[in-house]
Amino acid sequence: MDMQKTLAAAAILAAAGTTFAQVTPGPFSPDATDDMESYPGVRTFLTSLFSGNVGVGGALSFASVDAGDWLDFRAPGGPIAPTSGTKFGTIFGFGSVDFDFSSIGGITGFGFQASAAGVGTDDIEFFDLGGAPIGFFSDPDGYGPGDGTMEPKAWTSTVAIGSVRVTGPETAFDDFRIVRGDVPAQILIYTESNGDDNEIAAADNLGLNYDLIRRDTPALNAALASGDYVFAIIHQPANNFAAGFDAELDAFVSGGNRVHFSFWNLDAEPALQSTLGVDSTVDFFAPRPVFDNAGHPSWGGAASPVAVDGDDWNDNGDAVTGDEVVSTFDSASGDGATVVSNDNRTLTNAFEYDSMESSGMTDLLEAQIDWVEDALPPAPPGCQPELDFEGIGEGMPISDEFPGVTFGDGTGQTASISSFSGFFGSDVLCNATDGGGNRYLTLVMEFDGGLTELEFDFNSAGTPSTGFEFPIRFYDAGGLVSTDGILEAGSAWTRDINYSLDGTIIRVEIDSFNDGWLFGVDNMTYCFGDDDCYADFDDDGSLTIFDFLAFQNAFDGGDLAADCDGDGVLTLFDFLCFQNAFDAGCD
Repeated sequence: MDMQKTLAAAAILAAAGTTFAQVTPGPFSPDATDDMESYPGVRTFLTSLFSGNVGVGGALSFASVDAGDWLDFRAPGGPIAPTSGTKFGTIFGFGSVDFDFSSIGGITGFGFQASAAGVGTDDIEFFDLGGAPIGFFSDPDGYGPGDGTMEPKAWTSTVAIGSVRVTGPETAFDDFRIVRGDVPAQILIYTESNGDDNEIAAADNLGLNYDLIRRDTPALNAALASGDYVFAIIHQPANNFAAGFDAELDAFVSGGNRVHFSFWNLDAEPALQSTLGVDSTVDFFAPRPVFDNAGHPSWGGAASPVAVDGDDWNDNGDAVTGDEVVSTFDSASGDGATVVSNDNRTLTNAFEYDSMESSGMTDLLEAQIDWVEDALPPAPPGCQPELDFEGIGEGMPISDEFPGVTFGDGTGQTASISSFSGFFGSDVLCNATDGGGNRYLTLVMEFDGGLTELEFDFNSAGTPSTGFEFPIRFYDAGGLVSTDGILEAGSAWTRDINYSLDGTIIRVEIDSFNDGWLFGVDNMTYCFGDDDCYADFDDDGSLTIFDFLAFQNAFDGGDLAADCDGDGVLTLFDFLCFQNAFDAGCD
């Protein structure tokens, strides 16, 4: 079948207001209901529903509104009334809002109570987990009879609904209902835990929809080969895998899927090591505490170290080197414990979980699984495309949507996108949440590699005081390196603020003052070093004995600039790597 013709036909059907076969109108028994009563009202912009499990985004914002604060302007008109309680949600303008169900594995039923607030059409579009359209329905007169009363709407689907887009004239919604039904799981968990089941607890905490296999290695092989799964979480502390497992896992990873992995006997399986980006292994027979060695985002908010609370198995794992070491044993500069590879699609813990302190282990696994499920590929060397922050949506949170950088405030808050009611002229990056409603002191930008250049436009959203400078701080892996100031310019944009950096800066902070004076950043470009001449360690343009001395001093001082092989720890292999780089010379 011609796929282009199929998609074109689907688009024509959607434009005609025709449903696809997968989604049909009809009632269902909900698994969960969000009555909108837990939100603050007063037109507060929302970024999620259903206790944070369903993301809210799209072209417009979605606001929590109090009864009496939103009118139906159609005839006969009147205040829009919630169907339960005293609050409801609204599209903040004439346009669309998206609801994302991918984090819970999709749904098979979606419904709500709704009333349009103006003259126009209410549309709803359904998409599967891959983003393909699976249904479209249109109400040309808008939802509700026109007097502020809401009407019930409901649909069911034969395939998993990954997201829904609602478009309407400032339409109001209440009592959202969903059902997951028999949505096929796309996540596989395999475990031979002795009962702690930390990996299962972590998945449950994240609300993941998964299939579970216990102690059946042939079934694991079959599941990986089935094509049903896009993410496998595997904890094998007890036995070896079935014959052919290494080939099945390699095919699974090569197919673009994701893996969170733990195996006690990794040292005996060179094929698995190759698939997972592990370069070397050294066996050990007593459990060891696990430390955050580099502030990698896979640690999330988990506390470091994760302590040992017993010795449940004879062989407890392996010390490893590999593509990127993101945790270590015994100390932050100890032997490698966790390796990330395959463009951030695989994370391998070279230790078993049952001997670790249970709550700390669960917290770390929760952070790791959450990260590897959605991690973007590492940013390539060189300058990244300019970020203009358009098309994300007013009031939307922003964290790790762009390669190589994560935005936040350093305490778990996201930054957000806002035009600040048109003040900035377009959507920009703000030091705020909720479209500027909840401001905080610091905008933090954490980068995946060392910066050689950072450029952006800056607007201080008015004048906090004449001559005020917004502090901007630069950090490398060892801490604060330098501080500069960005001079306020009233309500004007300061364009093309540029910093040339030495390739070691991985964190940049811009500070406000008091309770957080709002500011905006736009048209941002950042460049990573390409290490074209790593061997010229003292940067004097030539290769001499002094490069060896500079490398030796960095290594002795614990400076990760001497981590030549990029595995996150300083070892003998870094000396061998540097020797090879020196022998190869510089172009």
